[in-house]
Amino acid sequence: CSARCGSRGVRTREVRCSMEMSLCNKSSQPKESQECEGPPCDRRWTVSDWGPCSGVCGEGRMVRAVTCRSSGGVVMSEEQCDQSLRPLAIHPCGDRNCAAHWVEQEWQQCSATCGRGVRWRQVVCAGLEDGVFKEFPDSSCDQINKPETSSSCF
Repeated sequence: CSARCGSRGVRTREVRCSMEMSLCNKSSQPKESQECEGPPCDRRWTVSDWGPCSGVCGEGRMVRAVTCRSSGGVVMSEEQCDQSLRPLAIHPCGDRNCAAHWVEQEWQQCSATCGRGVRWRQVVCAGLEDGVFKEFPDSSCDQINKPETSSSCF
């Protein structure tokens, strides 16, 4: 759903005929979009502690669990929390100073529950300065080798 918490929005899906289009009854075609309500505003992201570092600068990663929870602490589906506020789950590590490089986050769930869909992941240009995580503008990282941010899935 495109809506933020406490507001209304639209959700869309692709509707295709499983045979030739002429064999499907157009009048019974399901809707491709509908109104929807954003998640309740009491949902928030929670994070675990960072795990151990897996290697040297540029290769080393620390991972933590990121979950969406209600105000009562119940784990909810990720769609219930604001995706734009999702904390990073994968972080560079390995040296006190680590030049800007691409750090891929985990793939989100496939957009389709049946058939072909798309999945997304966040890719940030990041490094370390005096042991502290720092995000850099994308232009600071090698554009040619930027990892994919979307891929098809089934």
